[in-house]
Amino acid sequence: MILPPQKLWRMLTFGALLLAGCHGTFHTIESKDGRMTLTDQRGGKVVESWELKQVLSAEEKIRLRREGWEFEGVVHNLSGPDTFLMKRKMKLPTPATTAALGPVFHPLLITTFGTNASSDGTWRIGTSETALNLSRLGGFGAVDGPPVSSWSSTISPGEWKAQAGWFVFIESQSNVWAYDGDSRLVLNVETMNGNSGSSGAIYENGYPCAVPDEVLSRLSERAKKKVTTIN
Repeated sequence: MILPPQKLWRMLTFGALLLAGCHGTFHTIESKDGRMTLTDQRGGKVVESWELKQVLSAEEKIRLRREGWEFEGVVHNLSGPDTFLMKRKMKLPTPATTAALGPVFHPLLITTFGTNASSDGTWRIGTSETALNLSRLGGFGAVDGPPVSSWSSTISPGEWKAQAGWFVFIESQSNVWAYDGDSRLVLNVETMNGNSGSSGAIYENGYPCAVPDEVLSRLSERAKKKVTTIN
């Protein structure tokens, strides 16, 4: 019988607490996509990571040891046969590997004219008193992944005129909000279609999502009332 991660964790908690008390090491067991891992953290940093596996037979335990697995101990189960707990050390990501993954997206508030880009390069925003260009680079293999192709989609709301208090807020890899400083609030939504392209839409009312606090708190009372009334 293979124990679920929650029960296995309870059985290992006592030993984990002892180690944490003596060496400041904390253990986390996680099960994802049928794979169970044990992570050791010390001082807020991951120091070791192990893949865990439970097997029922001594033959399977021996086979895994030949493949590089280590025997961790026996998990006793009162309602069924005992199981052997095996572990195999996983490679931790190196600084070079982490850098290769590319920069991570962070929301960005823009209040100065010129060209600005999001931290991960997914958005390029051009602003002036009379122009607003929202360019979304395309081809992303993961939610927070870097671009894997070079095409872009640009949307320019007509008759844009920035006044005192204007701003652009890049909320996510799909949403950008632009406020003209008066009563006009524009939302550009770009939906990615794999690596082949995107479909974009501009909303000036009937927004498909809630106006974030970072945007709502910077609107004039007139604009807030308009947004509240429409949505």
